[in-house]
Amino acid sequence: MNTGHAWAHPAQRMLCWFWVACGVQWMQPTPLCFGVAAAALWLLWRAPRRLWQLLRRMRMLLLAIVLVYGWSVPGQYLWPHPWSPTHEGLGAGATQGLRLLGVVLTLQWMLGGLSRERLFDGMYVLAAPLAWLGLDRRRAALRLALTLAYADRLLGERPGWRSVWQALADGREWDFEAPVALQWPPSALGVRQRAVLLLVLLGVIATLLRLLGPFPS
Repeated sequence: MNTGHAWAHPAQRMLCWFWVACGVQWMQPTPLCFGVAAAALWLLWRAPRRLWQLLRRMRMLLLAIVLVYGWSVPGQYLWPHPWSPTHEGLGAGATQGLRLLGVVLTLQWMLGGLSRERLFDGMYVLAAPLAWLGLDRRRAALRLALTLAYADRLLGERPGWRSVWQALADGREWDFEAPVALQWPPSALGVRQRAVLLLVLLGVIATLLRLLGPFPS
């Protein structure tokens, strides 16, 4: 259990990350660069190996984003040729790539120190609206926790794409026993934690309203 953050329930940290992920979508390039650089430096200090793994796995996706925007956004050509990318497109692609990188880095920042058991606690709290709809939020949170456990093992084994494709073609499944011991009932929110969670939720709603912009009259 993460006793160093006893004041912060996992639901608060997960909602804070969602707030940050929404906020980076309207940040201008200059503060976005500083924010992403700060998150990268923090992860470099705490888990440098994890940072290099993330950058290595995302490099092709980030490059693809820049190239797609570079050749699809109209503007001034980089060189005088109809097949040239545009300055505006490359700038927009770099900005979108930074936003994606910021979302992933802040995910490591907010949730990197949480165990799967603590993640289950946060998912269970945030899935409360499912109970209002008559759905089983315990089952939904449990499935997400098991999915994370499966993804951790799959990424840890790092099977090649050929073996993955062959397994899917043969209809085989990987032998997987998820060693997840979940506490029941999950840890409850205290009074102060409920107040903080409500404030963060209001911040998320305000950020989403700003992203959506004014409604047409």
